[in-house]
Formats: sequence, structure tokens, C-alpha cells
Amino acid sequence: MSFSASDTAAAVGAGPAGQPAATQPPAGGGARWLWVYLAVLVVTLISHLPEFSGWVTCNPIYSNYGLVAVSPLHLLGGGCSMDGNDGGTLQALGGRAAEMWLRGSLPWWNSLAGLGLPLAAEAQPAAFFLPFVLLLHFYSGIVILKLVMQLLAGAFIVALFRELGLGRAAACVGAILFSLNGSFAWFAHSPILPIPFLPALLFGLERCRTRAVAGRPGGSLWVALALAYSIVAGFPETAFMDGLLAAIWAIVAFVRTGAARRPGLVTKIFAGGCVGMALSAPAWISFADYLQIASTGIHAFAAQSSLPVGQAAALLLPTLYGPPYADRNAGSWAGDGGYFGSGLALLALLAMFSGRRLAALRWAMAGWIAFWLCAFFRVPLAHTIWTSIKPLNEVGVTRYAMPSLECAAVVLAALAIDDWCRARQGLRTMWAACLFATLTAVTLLVAAVERRLPPPPGAGQIYLVATLLEAAAVVLAIAWCMTRPPSRRGALAVAALVAIEATGQFMLPEFAGTLPNRLALAPIAYLREHAGLSRVYTLHEQLPINYGSWLGVASMQADSLPFANEWQLAAEAIGGDINDEVTGWTMTPASELASFRASINGLRAAGTRYVIVAAGADPFVARPEPGMNGVYGDGNAHIYELAGAAPYFETSGGSCQVSTFSRLHVRTQCAAPALLLRRELRLPGWRATINGGKAPIQPGNGANYFQQVALPAGQGDIRWRYAPPDADLIAWLFAFGVFGAGMLAAASACRGARDTSPAGPGGRLRSAASFF
Repeated sequence: MSFSASDTAAAVGAGPAGQPAATQPPAGGGARWLWVYLAVLVVTLISHLPEFSGWVTCNPIYSNYGLVAVSPLHLLGGGCSMDGNDGGTLQALGGRAAEMWLRGSLPWWNSLAGLGLPLAAEAQPAAFFLPFVLLLHFYSGIVILKLVMQLLAGAFIVALFRELGLGRAAACVGAILFSLNGSFAWFAHSPILPIPFLPALLFGLERCRTRAVAGRPGGSLWVALALAYSIVAGFPETAFMDGLLAAIWAIVAFVRTGAARRPGLVTKIFAGGCVGMALSAPAWISFADYLQIASTGIHAFAAQSSLPVGQAAALLLPTLYGPPYADRNAGSWAGDGGYFGSGLALLALLAMFSGRRLAALRWAMAGWIAFWLCAFFRVPLAHTIWTSIKPLNEVGVTRYAMPSLECAAVVLAALAIDDWCRARQGLRTMWAACLFATLTAVTLLVAAVERRLPPPPGAGQIYLVATLLEAAAVVLAIAWCMTRPPSRRGALAVAALVAIEATGQFMLPEFAGTLPNRLALAPIAYLREHAGLSRVYTLHEQLPINYGSWLGVASMQADSLPFANEWQLAAEAIGGDINDEVTGWTMTPASELASFRASINGLRAAGTRYVIVAAGADPFVARPEPGMNGVYGDGNAHIYELAGAAPYFETSGGSCQVSTFSRLHVRTQCAAPALLLRRELRLPGWRATINGGKAPIQPGNGANYFQQVALPAGQGDIRWRYAPPDADLIAWLFAFGVFGAGMLAAASACRGARDTSPAGPGGRLRSAASFF
């Protein structure tokens, strides 16, 4: 069956004579486009079927053996995710931010990690990613959050393709590919959160262009909101790379716009950019302030990273080595940030042969992909450019540029589908298929030379053979469909092939998840009831790093990035495995125990009162530690109390009675002036008041990283408050952003005339509104 006239119009996006097609609303009506959104929704839900059915779980809390009743079992080797920060950072610290929001407080500071650390300023917990961060309040919230991000990504990229004037078939295929992209498949932590807002930002830029060409208002608000959400989503590196691609898109949009309309386009984009930066000020200014007193650890050396050439095969054939980390010797998993897949790669290559419409955009997207792939694999010119430009050389592009590369490839793929809907692509499709086969063969040959292909026999060989057969079948089937005249049946076949391949690739890491288990939270309940303001130390991650923040237990250990320089100094002075970024990556159970025994006095002095250890690996049963008394035990954990642990608040220099209400509020009654030590990390931004008046915060005696204030004789009401050093600037900028967003919304609501100088009452207002 051939396309009907209305379907062809929808595919081409043709408008009335004399009017650019891209300025017209997509043909076919909203009702017909609803089926595209529903198709993306259904495919995305199906991709999570293994997890939602209860067969397996990718919830990272179940992979942390300290919180489950029995060690979890994996259906396949490897795991769900390429990075454990889905649990210790996003789920735990993001969950802490959600708890603070729900209790009515701003998530500036987290007193339950280490000696207290900034929360929102760390960025990765996505503390201001409202309302989405509130999902992390729930145990399964991180799974739902990922699904929501995928659905938003699919919806926004459909909107982008509609704005470009592409047809429903192209939009449907592109949206499926993007909602199941390789970054979503391999990651579940903060870098995936900005992904949906890249197509939203590109949609905003494209709408600014079409509205500027038509002399109509609109577009700027989309730019503002998409930019703001990209930044507050919690991962600056992904947002930065997405922003660079958006800048290239804006340049192409400028070139595609007539000279008379370019000032209006620039004004719209500039207004949206300013409002977006203002709205996201709480996230990026607090982060920038924190970087002045913190370190980014190994991320400062991102420019030294690259991918081995043999790993290029996994970009085209992502299941080549099985689930993430199924074979740690097979590839440089730690450097990968996603993949393309055979169907997407074929369609993206075809776009460079299939048509000339939007040629500048095609070349820009292809150039973006080619440049960064060359940088990944140390091609001299591209790698030199990357490593020579600040702050670009501090971005781990091999991981965090991949979402933007996948988005660019999806745009090319959608253009290829749209070209086929307009005209048969027989010979061109064959050229693209031959080029894909050649690239695949070369990458496999290099992988074989580098000995990255799994040797027979074994599961790795099964993955290799199955992947090659699957890729060959998909490429041949898509090529066969697209060498034939365009038809609805053919479009459905291509969409089905793409959906099946993308879904299978997405599901494989899910099947490497753990079997659902029962959480063992009784030891946590004991600590919440008895610890008070004291801190807890854990051996063998019985209370996994950062999870105390989410579960309401003040854990002495913490893993944060960036990490405060003062926190590193405190960790070195106290001793023990308390700063995971500094010492935790190299600790073994034996060295961890030795470190604890050597630093036990420092831990006591820092306010550590309890030690929790796995019941099946308790070293203190055979060799008790002096001054440690067992207070709790079950089949999962043993808890010990450290005698002589220092209190959270302590006075010196005078006789005082202290009444403690919280970590932020105490009352004292002193016979003479005295000093009050508060065992919380002293960083810029802390303020204290005594009886309503300002009280300078001094370094603690003998421990410069703690806070100390001078107490007056008599009664004192002492309160502490933390906010970033530039909190006033943040408040003013955010207020400006809210006001600006309101103005942009009002301007978008105006129905400005095409003429920039309309007559009649209100004409000037409509004319001004047309610039936004």
C-alpha cells in the first residue's frame, strides 16, 4: 500500500506556496501524532518488562549486600549499570535531598555524610531537579526516575522532529531509538538525567527559528526551561557537552534563517539563555562556589583518558561482550558512555547519502559525531583540540559526550527515514549498508588484533556469535525495506525492526540484575533509635557508603565528588576509611580492619559512637577490641558501641549546661564565658547566632576542621545556618529567572502579527512580543 496524500504531506512537511515548510504545523493533526507518542510509550514500557514483572531488579540498593538478608544472585554475569554511583550517589544522596524537600528545608547541607558535607553543591544528587528528585524518596524511585527520563526524551525528540517538519514514521523511529539509547541502557546515575533536555533545548532553538521566520512570538521559554533543567539535572559534564551541541545547532539555525529575521532569532535565543541560566542559579552557582574549596579528583585528568581502538566495535555492536562488566577483560568498560547499535548506525550513515534537505544540519550532526569519535580514539588533531581547550579538557568525553552523539545520530536517522518516505532510496541504501559492513569488519578486525574478542568456548563466544547474527539480520532487513518504494507497511516494518533491536539491547543489562530480595533494615532501625547526633562507622560496607544519608543514620564514611579540601584534611587527621574518594577504592577487608584499629582513637574524638559490621565476617568475635561493647546482633549485622566517644556538642573553659534540640539549635547556661565545640565540618557558608546576634565561627581547638563559638555567661540560644557563600546572588538571580520566565510565557501567549509594526491598539506590545 502506498502513502496517501496526507501521509506524504506529513512526511515532507510542505506548506502553502511561498511559505517555508518548516514554519508550518506538521500535517496530519494532533490525533494522528498521538499514535507516535503512544508507540514510544509502549516500546519504552516493554523495555522494562523484566524488571517490572519482578523477575529481576536493577535497583542498586539490592546490589549492596549489607542491606539485604541474603547475598543477591545474578541471572547473568556482569551487572545492570556501568557505574555504581547509581546507588551511592544518586539514590542515596538524591534520596536525602528528597527527604529534605519533603520536610520543608533547602538541601544545601547534608549532616549525615562524613563530618557534614555540602549536598546541592556536589551537583550529582540533583538536589534542585524538581519535581523529579522527589521520586528518590521511594525505595524504587530510581527505577521510576529512569523510566520518566526515557519517556520525556522520546516525547521531546518527537516535538523536535515535528518542528523540523518530519513525518510520523521518521519521528516514531527516531523517538524509539533515543528513548532506548545506549546511555540509558548502560547507566542509571546522574549523567542520564540531562539527556531528555537536550532534544527539548534543540526543539526550543528550532521553534525560535521558525517563529522568527514567521515574525511570531514564542520559542524562548522552551530554551529557558530546557537549559535550566539540563543544568539542575545534576551532571555538569553531560550538560556541558549537550550545550556545545546546542550551540552548533543554534549556529546552523542562524545560517538557515534569512538575514532580515536573524536579529529576532538571536534575541529569542539570548533571552531564553539568560532566563535559563538565572533559573538554574541555585545549582550552578553553589557548584562553582564549592569548586573554589574542593577537588574533582581524577576528573581533573579527564584529558588523559581515551578508548582503545578495539573498543570501537562495541559502539556498533553493543552486546558483543554481553552485559556491562560481564567480561572485564573484553573491553575498556570504564571508559564507555553508551553505544549506537547497528540499526541506528546504518540509518545515520544513510542520511549522508539520501537527500539534501537540511544539508547544513546533516553535516553539522555528522561532524559532531566524527570529531568526538576521533577524539575518543586519539586521532591526533581531534585529540589535541580536546586536550588543549579549558574547560573541555576536564570533561570525561568518552563517557559524557555519548548522549549528545547518540542524539545527533538519531537526528540523522530520522532524516534518512523521512527521505525514504519521500522517495525510494535503493542504491543509496546499498551504499550505506556496504559502508556499515566495512566499518564493522574493520572494528572487529582491530578488536581481534588487540585480543578483545572472547576466545571459544564460553558465554562470551555465544554473545559474539549472537550479536553478529542479529546485526546482520537487522541491517539486511532494513536495507531490503528501504530499497523498495515507500509504503505504510514498509514504514511499520522498519519501525518494528528498530524497536526490536533497541529493546533487546536495552534489556540485556536488565537480565544481569539481581533477584529481588528482602532488605535487612533492623540494624538500621536500632542505629536510628540510639545513635542520636553521634556518628557510625561501618566495616565491609555493611552500611554502604552514603546510604546512611538516605536512611537517617549519620555515617562517618562518605563518598562525594567534588570533595572539600577540608574534608580530605580531616579524613587524613582522623584516619580510617572515611573518605572513599581518597582511600576507599584501594581498601581490602584486611587493610580496612587494620586502618580501623589504627584510627580508633581519632574516630572516637570525631564523635563516632557505633561500629556496624557484617555478622558473617565479624573480626571482633575472635579478637575483641578493647573499649568496644556489643549492643546489637542478628544474622545480618553486629553493632558495637565505642566507649569514650566524644559528643557532638562539647563545652570547654567554663561550667555549662547544654540543652540540645537538633544539630542546628542548642541552649546553654554557663557560669562564666566558655567555648562550644560543634563537631561539624567548618566550611564557608556556615553562620551562627547567639541570642539573635551574629557569632563568629572559629576553628575548633585541636581540630581546625570543626566549628567553635564563644559562649557568654548566663543563658545562650545558639543557632546555626548553612547556605552557599553567594546565597544572596542566587536568590536575586532566581527571582529574575522566575520573573523572566513569566514574561516569556506572556510573550508567547501574545498573537503577534507577521508585520513587525502592526497597527491598532496594543500593536507595539505585540511587536515587542514577537522578538521572544
